[in-house]
Amino acid sequence: MPFKGRVPWNKGLRKRIKKTCMVCNRPFEVIESRKNQRFCSLSCWYKYSRGKPRIKIRKVNLTKEQLYDLYWNKKLSMYDIAKKIGVVYNAVRQWMLKYNIPRRTYSETAKLRHFSKETREKLRKIALKSWKNNRARRLKHLEKLHTNEEIIAKRLKSLRKRPTSLEKKFMEIIEKHNLPFKYCGDGSVLIGYKNPDFVCTNGAKVCIEIRARNICRVFQGESPEEWARKRIEHFKKWGWKCLVFFAYREHSKFRFVLSEDEIVAKIKEVV
Repeated sequence: MPFKGRVPWNKGLRKRIKKTCMVCNRPFEVIESRKNQRFCSLSCWYKYSRGKPRIKIRKVNLTKEQLYDLYWNKKLSMYDIAKKIGVVYNAVRQWMLKYNIPRRTYSETAKLRHFSKETREKLRKIALKSWKNNRARRLKHLEKLHTNEEIIAKRLKSLRKRPTSLEKKFMEIIEKHNLPFKYCGDGSVLIGYKNPDFVCTNGAKVCIEIRARNICRVFQGESPEEWARKRIEHFKKWGWKCLVFFAYREHSKFRFVLSEDEIVAKIKEVV
């Protein structure tokens, strides 16, 4: 046996205290964490405890009728019953379970609490003030998130890799036909705290939004037409004309609903 007789790593590191046994007066040593030990062995403890008087346990038994009367007729709480009898709360709870006595509901318990009208009014005002403060704090935080241009730009950049595969495909169409638009879907341009995908570069207030049809239903929970209508109305408030183009996925590749020639023709009508 390779480990037989090995020396423990902490031997000699723990402090030992010299003490004397209360029964046999024999000296013995204990570690510092057991400094309150009074006996050298279990046999001495047995000799010491054998002649000592035991603590008398007072047994209290309540009948079902007595407990029911205290709880339902006299309207005492379980804590009050325990205090009156001289037992712990858990004993009363166990009796309630043993005798299958139903307990009061929260509303019934609340009615037994005798609050004056003044106290009730104070509690109502405190609760209302706390609710208003929390609501105001939450609205202020949301307003900061949705109106601070720097925060919006940072969030847009950190959302996902930009430009997306759909945006790259549209950029190829712009370069091929030399259209006066540039990409700004990375948060570089904000119109009324909204970020379009492309903006016109020749001075006209025209922007372009592109979207996959299935994304509107999955993430926004609305139809593509409804999403496009809301987007167009938002940019119209700020004096911009918005063109929306949808695409669908076919064999792991995006294809626009309109053909390339139709997209170019529609853009040239506006610009």
